[in-house]
Amino acid sequence: MSHLVEKLDATVLGLVEALDADAENLPRLLDEALQGSLWARQIGREGEVEQQSHQTILAARANVIWSHTTPQARKGHYAMGVGLEAGLAIDHMADVLGMLVDQADEAALRDDAEALSAALAQLAARILVIRPFVPDKKNTLPPNWGHILKEWVSGTDVNVIGAENMSIIEDAFAYRLVWALEALRTRRVTLGWSAEIVSGGGAASLETGVPQLMMSMLIRAGLPSRRAAIAAIRMTGAVFVTVSDMRAWLASEEIAELTDAGDFPTPETAVLWQRFRDDLLTVAQQKWSVGRGTRALVIGVDAEVPPEGTYRIEFDVPHGDAWMTTPDYRRVAKFRTRAQGARGGLFTARLKEGQREALIERFGSGVVKWPK
Repeated sequence: MSHLVEKLDATVLGLVEALDADAENLPRLLDEALQGSLWARQIGREGEVEQQSHQTILAARANVIWSHTTPQARKGHYAMGVGLEAGLAIDHMADVLGMLVDQADEAALRDDAEALSAALAQLAARILVIRPFVPDKKNTLPPNWGHILKEWVSGTDVNVIGAENMSIIEDAFAYRLVWALEALRTRRVTLGWSAEIVSGGGAASLETGVPQLMMSMLIRAGLPSRRAAIAAIRMTGAVFVTVSDMRAWLASEEIAELTDAGDFPTPETAVLWQRFRDDLLTVAQQKWSVGRGTRALVIGVDAEVPPEGTYRIEFDVPHGDAWMTTPDYRRVAKFRTRAQGARGGLFTARLKEGQREALIERFGSGVVKWPK
């Protein structure tokens, strides 16, 4: 019944566009909103008594909502998508909830797992007892749920947290509590609030299981390892709050060099990181450009110079040693310097007769740098 009443409340608030309307105008506003609707066509097939019952229920519930709320409160409830009882409960402690959300967001910006988990635990204690945010019966919070929450947002490995606790994390924290935090944020924005810091970090940490917003952004972008996200941000001290800034950081010379080393952010996650970075930058950088430059080859004074012509270029992984090869990939000579940055795209090397340096051309996205 509670679930049905919540749906009824959401229906009433969704039908009455003017949430600041007077209560005496509700029957007319409901009739106008329902004219030609799917509900009107369906109920039109029923008898007159059935039609009247539906209309009476809608009007009665609308009157109950209007008699217990102000226009501002109704706007907030509609923004959150909750029923009257849940909306009133949240309204009663809105100031405290808003303060705790801000504390969680601030902690997620500075990588403070202690403060983050403390704020989120206080939010969970207040919100996860209110429908529709109450976890399923099979995922009822155990006595040590606060410890589980702290371990999760701190980035602790799943095998340490315990596989038996993951259903609780997924339902209560990563789903219900994240839903509640986003509903609170939407309510505050609807009522005129504007954030003084980057908001949403606490919800992002709950969703991804890491203690900092930048780490969460990497995971949301497709990095399939919490350990890699934590190590990458902490090792580099990265600071970004937008997707474009994150891509610029991933494309930077510093990250390119660390990635090329083959053991970043950890030896176990280097391959995952390389694939994630390549995929994200490939998607982000659709525009191709043409780059040209002359680079010397390692050819001894008395050694025979390769014949004039056009050659391929291939690279050794992970260090970036570059080789000039024949079309069938037979190595002819090594370049003196290593390529840095994006090594995708199409490379050619043109060699003139008797010369020990080749003209390199590259067609592709991103930037390749060749040290002098």
